[in-house]
Amino acid sequence: MKRFDFRLEPLLQYRTGLEKGALLEKVRAQEELSQCREVLEQTCNLLDRALDSARGEKFDPLDGLNNVLYCEFLAGCKHRQELQVAGAETELERRRQMLVEVRRDKLVLEKLKEKQFCSYRKELHNFEQKSNDELAMVTYANKFYRF
Repeated sequence: MKRFDFRLEPLLQYRTGLEKGALLEKVRAQEELSQCREVLEQTCNLLDRALDSARGEKFDPLDGLNNVLYCEFLAGCKHRQELQVAGAETELERRRQMLVEVRRDKLVLEKLKEKQFCSYRKELHNFEQKSNDELAMVTYANKFYRF
């Protein structure tokens, strides 16, 4: 009897490649989100330090003005980085959904392959059983019916 051959194996390999690509894209999106959050945290720390230094005991009015302008600049940066973080989170969620869809498609083919393999094994078992029965019948017939 011929060996098991899944006709859709190339498609399964293609879907496996798509899954790997989607997983890589998801990891890249996670790294980007992590970097955006890190930059946002650094900016927040800088803004907090700048606001704390503005509450100092005595300072020059020019230094105060510079500090206020610097705080406004950092607040603008913080806002832009919060938008970047939100965009990165959206992108990460989109990549997650894409990965789920690709895995679902691949799983369908894997289930089909498994089902066909089980059918093949059952057919192989039936073939072996039939061969064994025929061999036993021939052996039995040769033993008792010698001419």
